[in-house]
Amino acid sequence: MLPQVPIIRVTDSEKIPLPSYYDGVGTCVTLRSNEVKSIKIAPQHFETFSTGFAIALPMGMEAQVRSLKESTESGVIVLNAPATIDASDRKEIKVCIFNASQESVIIKQGDPIALMVFSMALRIRWVDLAQQPGNTSYLNTQPREEPTPPLSNTSEAVSIEVATSDNQDIIQPVTRSETEKNLISEEDTPDEDPVATPSILEEFEKIESEFEDDQSEDDN
Repeated sequence: MLPQVPIIRVTDSEKIPLPSYYDGVGTCVTLRSNEVKSIKIAPQHFETFSTGFAIALPMGMEAQVRSLKESTESGVIVLNAPATIDASDRKEIKVCIFNASQESVIIKQGDPIALMVFSMALRIRWVDLAQQPGNTSYLNTQPREEPTPPLSNTSEAVSIEVATSDNQDIIQPVTRSETEKNLISEEDTPDEDPVATPSILEEFEKIESEFEDDQSEDDN
């Protein structure tokens, strides 16, 4: 069963139909202008329109006044959308229309000017934390600091999955330091002075001896 909302007409609104749904599935009713004379809205100006109706919403329900979908595309909008009507508002519904386009707009009596949608609205009861000692934790909005995990030993063994030729996976324990060495490319390796090993020294002496012999033969 649909909620029932009392509605009453105000002066000179006999020609205006009750706010109605556009089709059988929509959730918004259409509000129309009840201004007897046509009103011209200049570009970048606004005018306030009467709708010809006042409603009495039950407590716990609200109505929101929004812009027409087709008017929004042309720049004609409800200035304070969404305007809220609640159970305490019993005066005539009025809509403030703003013309954001570059051309003047003329609105006549009976023209659609806005949409109105209904919804349930909760009422709440404040809990004053100043009178509730020990409950200030509700206001703690700082993110919790996660504990820093302890650093593991660099020589700690880890598991690395290696694909074998027979499409079976095996687990090989290797040390973390070895894994890190494999991840370092030659470009990332810092330049170091080469260390002369004995084999290198012997090769160098052999080349030097051959060079001296060649020089002696040339002198003779």
